[in-house]
Amino acid sequence: MKVAISATGPEPNSEVSPRIATAAYLVVFDSDAGGITACRNRPAGSGPGRELEAKAAMRVVKLGVQGVITGCIGVDAFSALHAAGIVVYIGASGTVRHAVQQYTADELPCAIAATVEVNAA
Repeated sequence: MKVAISATGPEPNSEVSPRIATAAYLVVFDSDAGGITACRNRPAGSGPGRELEAKAAMRVVKLGVQGVITGCIGVDAFSALHAAGIVVYIGASGTVRHAVQQYTADELPCAIAATVEVNAA
């Protein structure tokens, strides 16, 4: 299974970003192959907002992942990911490596709804 992790950087030691809309990178972990790849999520300096949230969700969908790991999830991102059949795992913190360990140990809860509101910035 492939999952995308919201992150501040492209490396396993990068910190988990609390939201996909504000994450500089999406780090993809493939549990079948055991590999990690990363892609840029947004331009540096971009602020939060509903449009960024929707664009980040579209990027996740295009990655072909079955799940996304993040700290919390906004309304627009959750709606788009849920509609695409992508499971949202929330509560991740620490490094990407730690989030992968939390995921593989089944320690991250699945979101059943958005966990934060987004300002229309």
